[in-house]
Amino acid sequence: GRMPPLRGRHDGELSSQLATYLGSVSSAMSLSVLLCILGMPKLRGSFAFKLIGFLAMNNFLWFLFVATGQSMNDNHAACQLQGASLTYFPVASFLWSSATAFTIRRVLKKSVQMKQNFQEDKYLRLLVLLCQAVPIIPTVIPFGFNAYGDLGTWCWISNGNKVQTKILQLTCGYAINWISIVYCAYVYYTVNRMLQKLIAQNRRRTSGTFNTLKYYPFALILTSTFPSIERVWEIFGEPPYWLRLMHVLTRMLSGFIDSFFFYSNPVARAELFATWTEFSLSMGWNSMAAGGDGGRVHANRRVGEDISLSGLDLKRRQQLQQKSRASDHRAATRVLSSASSAIGSPPSKIAPPMRLSM
Repeated sequence: GRMPPLRGRHDGELSSQLATYLGSVSSAMSLSVLLCILGMPKLRGSFAFKLIGFLAMNNFLWFLFVATGQSMNDNHAACQLQGASLTYFPVASFLWSSATAFTIRRVLKKSVQMKQNFQEDKYLRLLVLLCQAVPIIPTVIPFGFNAYGDLGTWCWISNGNKVQTKILQLTCGYAINWISIVYCAYVYYTVNRMLQKLIAQNRRRTSGTFNTLKYYPFALILTSTFPSIERVWEIFGEPPYWLRLMHVLTRMLSGFIDSFFFYSNPVARAELFATWTEFSLSMGWNSMAAGGDGGRVHANRRVGEDISLSGLDLKRRQQLQQKSRASDHRAATRVLSSASSAIGSPPSKIAPPMRLSM
């Protein structure tokens, strides 16, 4: 996501504005994913979603500094902070994407070998130590060369002679990225072979961790391809404008793509739906969506059916269904009361809904 200034002033301004806008989108989407995971106990307690949460956190901070654009270039301390942040958080994001790939391979390998799962808490602490501590090294190195400075689009590694700047950019900004790309590609190759073994053993069902994380390494490969091609091209000459434009488009949308995979996950969607259902029932908003009291009865029944298929835990499902039945009872009472008032007879009592054991 770090581009050198372009030759043409118009092209440079266009790429800078595009990076700022797309960075803002990716930052906002990553923040929404992080808040969803922190705010929903089931997602917050899931090992796979914890990995996604750390990835979203680093993406949010990465693209937050991207979205600031040139606003920090004039202040030396702010410029140093932006330059260091645009080294640390991207590298941390690359490592968390590699961590998801490593986790995918590990859980699938244990599934093929029919072994028990690993100790998730201990494993997560190790990943946090590696993915958040290792990026400190490439972040600190440019300070030794006083290399952070105004790059044009934002502050990054730019001070010094051309050879030194290029070496620092490649080693501190792209070395781990390229290692991560190669590793993720290797994981997809080995995972495909493991899946073939599962199919041969008539055990096609994979773990929830695998199903949740399987697309995130692909997002790293997708969003790093054009930036990597451009960096290699720069060694031999000036890259064409279309390549730099694709660099901005793919890299700046990486937070958005990761967020798309999160909201496409059926477990996350089910939890979001259940949370919204609880909130709308407590606020009495379900009648607005259903269209009147008669529609509310139908809508609440449909909610209960959808919840039963959403994969939520049994206790929460019972609570939601009980709320739905209670709301049905109140709505039916009001409808009967209105009809009785119209014909001048007292309304009959409706027995309250029974609590069903599941």
